[in-house]
Amino acid sequence: MNQHPIKFFDRYEISPRDQQKNVIDKLFEEWDNYDFFALSLPTGVGKTFIATSIGDSVQNAYILTSTLQLQDQYIHSWPELINLKGRGNYNCNLNDNFTVDAAPCSVNPELMRSCMSQGVCAYYNQKKAALASRAMITNPVYMLYSTHCGFAKEGEEQWVKRSVLIIDEAHNLENHLVSFAESDIDPQKYHEEFGVETLGFNFTGRTEEDYFKVVDIYEILQRKAQELAAKLESEFGNATRLGVNPREWAKGFTSKVAERVKKLNGKIYQLDKAIQPMKIFFNTHSTPEELLQRWIVTKVSDKNVLKLAPIYGDFLFHEYFGRLADKFVFLSATLGSKHDLCKEIGIEPDNCLYVETDSPFNPELSPVIAMPSIKLSKDHYERNVKLVGGIIDEIMKIHEGQRGLIHSVTYDLQKHIFMGVNKSCQKRLLCRDMDVLGSAVAGLNKYPKKYKNDELLDLHKHKGKQIGSVLLSPSMMEGVDLPDDLSEFQVIIKLPWANLGDVRVNIKSKLDEYWYKQKMWLSVLQACGRSTRHETDQSVTYILDENFKFFYQEWRSELPKWFKDRIVF
Repeated sequence: MNQHPIKFFDRYEISPRDQQKNVIDKLFEEWDNYDFFALSLPTGVGKTFIATSIGDSVQNAYILTSTLQLQDQYIHSWPELINLKGRGNYNCNLNDNFTVDAAPCSVNPELMRSCMSQGVCAYYNQKKAALASRAMITNPVYMLYSTHCGFAKEGEEQWVKRSVLIIDEAHNLENHLVSFAESDIDPQKYHEEFGVETLGFNFTGRTEEDYFKVVDIYEILQRKAQELAAKLESEFGNATRLGVNPREWAKGFTSKVAERVKKLNGKIYQLDKAIQPMKIFFNTHSTPEELLQRWIVTKVSDKNVLKLAPIYGDFLFHEYFGRLADKFVFLSATLGSKHDLCKEIGIEPDNCLYVETDSPFNPELSPVIAMPSIKLSKDHYERNVKLVGGIIDEIMKIHEGQRGLIHSVTYDLQKHIFMGVNKSCQKRLLCRDMDVLGSAVAGLNKYPKKYKNDELLDLHKHKGKQIGSVLLSPSMMEGVDLPDDLSEFQVIIKLPWANLGDVRVNIKSKLDEYWYKQKMWLSVLQACGRSTRHETDQSVTYILDENFKFFYQEWRSELPKWFKDRIVF
């Protein structure tokens, strides 16, 4: 480090909390002794300022975080940060009918060089500024894609090695790596979506035979990609006139051309999403032994689909992130154990400093009440799921007029809850399928039939107070900020075990039982952090799963103190 991170707090006149000071003092003291730093920092500690102070204390830094909300929070915390998004988020400055990912320059290198040299492209200007900055922020998926597929085209700058790569919400790092590389090889889907001749490929479940079928399918899809690229070029070519200046040529395309290009580019993007994981698969093993150590290759039962999935994310981390920095910092409110983190990304525990802090929140203000009420494990689900609505009725009656959040874990359970509560409670529930299921939420049904999370949150924040709205969702266990009266109570219906119907989850759970259990607990910890967001905030969380006490006692020694202090039996 060039300076102590505390100077960041001094420069911006921020008073560091005790936990923040303890963490950055420890990092400053040990910075030269480790290459990897894992920071387990519960909600309320202020990990954003810790991360930015680290980035400010070194020569240059990359910061990765997944959500737009967190990116905005970082930029607000540190004005020097430059945010870089993917090409599709920027409009072409010559012709705003196009976004940069499918603009005329995509088929005209001369135009691209001209726009870059004259500084007229919003995307390339932002990219240039980000690469030249002391610190830039982007999302993990964009960085993965750009390092794998080639960040730079002709004349562009490349990623450079920086002093540190800071990865926020690092409990999701495994998911990002694996999701980027895994694929379901589906001959029928490829035929229907891209018109390729793949129907004759039938997987047997014998790895060696299926491997060579994947090779053939990969080549077919690559040829289709070349065909679509030529078609994209012809779309622009059909509207060009010889002898016209490239910049004037780009301005002349109409919105109709842009619509056709957008549609074609969407198909090219979907095809590329099928091709790139296969490319990763072929590039990350050289022997059959290495293949079996790194990859799951298995036929999905009762389907002619072959699953390719990394077992661990270690080789992917080192391939795509490992060369980008001298040191790495992983932050999360729910980081999990040092052992599992090091194992998953392939680093030596002796080369990783693990720092954990307690929460500054008073646990008495946000109790987690274990209220064993229902058993919804596989053997009991069909019989007991009909009882959930009545239990939710009672809880919502206790919290009449208050807003809250119910974690339904699955959409099937969401449906049973919505249809099982009484009419007065049903009017308070906001969920993805509320119109489909016959919602009686007065005045709110002008929105689309299938609600996205941001639409539900907007309804909840701006119109829900009058009815005491309650969010009902399987996908708000993390990344949702509901302080004060936005959520005075929340309910976890059942323990959120990863779906064993997923081939990778099923196989890996047998290879690594610790991973499977920790994955469930990290989801619980994340969920319990949605409704208490600052030191004076209050909420109550109910956990209804009858199995909770058993698994809590089993995993107690692995759970953080801030969570155990909140538990009430």
